[in-house]
Amino acid sequence: SLAERSARAGPSKMAAVPLQAPSRNAERVPEAAHLACDVVIDAFGHDSGLVAKFLLRRGNRTLRELVRDTGLKPSRCQQVLLVLIQQNCVAPLRGETPDSDTLYHIHVDNILHRLRYPRFLLHTRECMGETHEALLEGLLEHGRLRARALFERAESSRGADEKETNAEKAFEELVEGRFVERVPVGFGDVHAGHSADEDEDLMDREDREDDRSDGSPPPSRLASAAKRRRRSSGGGRDVSARLEASG
Repeated sequence: SLAERSARAGPSKMAAVPLQAPSRNAERVPEAAHLACDVVIDAFGHDSGLVAKFLLRRGNRTLRELVRDTGLKPSRCQQVLLVLIQQNCVAPLRGETPDSDTLYHIHVDNILHRLRYPRFLLHTRECMGETHEALLEGLLEHGRLRARALFERAESSRGADEKETNAEKAFEELVEGRFVERVPVGFGDVHAGHSADEDEDLMDREDREDDRSDGSPPPSRLASAAKRRRRSSGGGRDVSARLEASG
């Protein structure tokens, strides 16, 4: 299910959220909601903006409700949610019971902080160094990255000085300076629920509606096969972290 995939992604990735303390009232201000929707459209496209609009307008929604509200195909709605979760704009929430469908919650403050990314990078470079800036840039650009990929990206950065602190040490300094907060393994499970039945019902329905003249399997089954291959092949080093909001 989508929730299971996002939960598995959590412990093996690094996640970026803003440096500046969020405003607790942002989601209640119509202007902030409209601006957040525009930011999502500009960054991720129309379909993502459509999902964001309904989450902002109607509050936490299940995948089934979002498919109904937006008119998007279930597979497309899943893709959009995965992107928004990857970029820390949306979070899956566990239901009250194990059988409850997963709800998806939009983080308005995290979205609005995207407007301050250049400021975050400049502050990090001036206060800590180019390697630290490269690490932060990787998190801000991709939302989440495996630790190895993040370190390799920082070390190969064009502006990074060879004499400067290596990427792993720079990352530790970001943690110590509370620019970054470590997320323990299993962090995704705290927020992700179990909506496998909901996801499978929607995907099966889409498969039946998908008339593919070439006889190839529907996209959802291809995705399921790819998921099984990833599960059997295992992953790289498991490290999770996120940027910490500070006052």
